[in-house]
Amino acid sequence: MSLLYGLLILAFTRSCLVVGQCSINIPDDLNGEEAPVVLVKTGNNVKLFRPEEKTTTFPKGTELLLACTGEGNGLKSNGQETTTLSCNGNQFESAAKEKLKDMSCKSMAKAVVEQTTKRCMGNDFNLYEAGYKVNGKFYGSVYDICYNGKGQSSGYTHNFIYGRTWKYKLPEKPYEHYSSRDPQAGKDLDKLYKEQKERFKNTKVNGKPLLDDEHYFTEGQLTPDTSIITGADKLSTYDYANIAPLFKDIYDGNIWRYENMTQELADQRQATFEEYTGGFYSYEVEKWKPIGLDNAEFPTHRVPKYIYKLVVDTESKDGIVFVTLNDPYHKSPASENLCKDICSEANINEKISRMSKRVTQSAGSYGDFGNRIRTLPKDIYVKGLLKY
Repeated sequence: MSLLYGLLILAFTRSCLVVGQCSINIPDDLNGEEAPVVLVKTGNNVKLFRPEEKTTTFPKGTELLLACTGEGNGLKSNGQETTTLSCNGNQFESAAKEKLKDMSCKSMAKAVVEQTTKRCMGNDFNLYEAGYKVNGKFYGSVYDICYNGKGQSSGYTHNFIYGRTWKYKLPEKPYEHYSSRDPQAGKDLDKLYKEQKERFKNTKVNGKPLLDDEHYFTEGQLTPDTSIITGADKLSTYDYANIAPLFKDIYDGNIWRYENMTQELADQRQATFEEYTGGFYSYEVEKWKPIGLDNAEFPTHRVPKYIYKLVVDTESKDGIVFVTLNDPYHKSPASENLCKDICSEANINEKISRMSKRVTQSAGSYGDFGNRIRTLPKDIYVKGLLKY
């Protein structure tokens, strides 16, 4: 009897603690391409919602500002760009009693890339954020971007994989690439990708054309849409600030494989992984003559020779660096390894062997990599090796 009484008291105490609280549930409350952008307002503090947990609980008094960003966009229910939901009776509701899960936009919300006051790459570049303009104010970030503001080839992006919600992400589909900072530059880049074979028709590698039906440059996402949960956030990864020109077979082979197995590991561990992805050095057919998508003497859109991805478990601080040689023609790719290969120690030898026919991939410790390539923030801390 005393045990039953104790359990009743405990249950009553717990119910009292959650009275008035409201939650956002993934995927139920933010499902579909047209789900609105969600800003969380607590007092005077307004932040972009991050779908890290399946259920995120907020105290009574919290408000959600829903936004359908982009020209001509608005909520299907009232046509307005924004609306406010208040936490009443354990659920978020609008003044018209509309619930979060029922709210959607006329079209996908559009993100923008905004320059910050921070510097990166040893103070050489500006740091940008992908996020949303709501009522004239910027809210971010979905992911961070370090680059020169024109072409993404030697900078990096910084994002998170939310392992506890990753399996609930919106399914992938291709979207059109764009440049939120300079729409005309985006159209010019579209043209460069479409006309690349004609532009490089006289460029040879080992006596063969540089580009053919198998080997050509594709829009390589540094922060991949496959790591992102919601529709609007996924669309933001198609901004050209997040795109580097990579060989199609390399991007769809090695790079896709290690991204996919890292996402699956985050899901298995129910962990949040932090990622830094970037390129360095320039791909060359002739020494000291870098290849760029624009095929200029001093190209704006250089093709990187290497692509790296640093992955860190945010809780254990274990990490690993994948380095991919962006060169399908190299006769001895193993000779280009930049750090001691630790694939066996990280339990990924079998996974690596299932990648492209010619191994252009290696994995190393962050300490070893960082001693050679000093592009990332100095305050990154990696404790041990992330094992798969």
